[in-house]
Amino acid sequence: MESKKRTSYTIFIGLVIVLGILFSWNYSTFYGLKTNTKYTYGKIVANWKEGKRDYDYSRYEYQVNGIKFHGKQGDKYPIDKMVVIVYDSENPKYSMIAEYPLELVNKKNDTLMIQEKFVDYSWWNYLPVENVSDIWNE
Repeated sequence: MESKKRTSYTIFIGLVIVLGILFSWNYSTFYGLKTNTKYTYGKIVANWKEGKRDYDYSRYEYQVNGIKFHGKQGDKYPIDKMVVIVYDSENPKYSMIAEYPLELVNKKNDTLMIQEKFVDYSWWNYLPVENVSDIWNE
């Protein structure tokens, strides 16, 4: 009986440590995004469902200094929709789609400037990597 209890505690503590490492890594990359914030335009390129409950995800692409990056975010956006991307200027692969209430293109099809005071984003929507296994490949 004592051996089962010890094994259960060991598994629980191991799980807490792994989750703590994942949480702290996720938060530290989001902190970099918050402290080195830059904005750009991105485009939704794909949608799919994933997981037991078929949660919607959208894949987006954006460019920084001529280099193309991509990311994914929970939610389903229309394909080819232009979105505001928030990224870490020191490590542009860390990014997310921001909430932006204004139009990005006018009736003449001109791209409008992003007004930073209207850009909103939060840690709850942030996915720093495609898969958890990508963390080990960093």
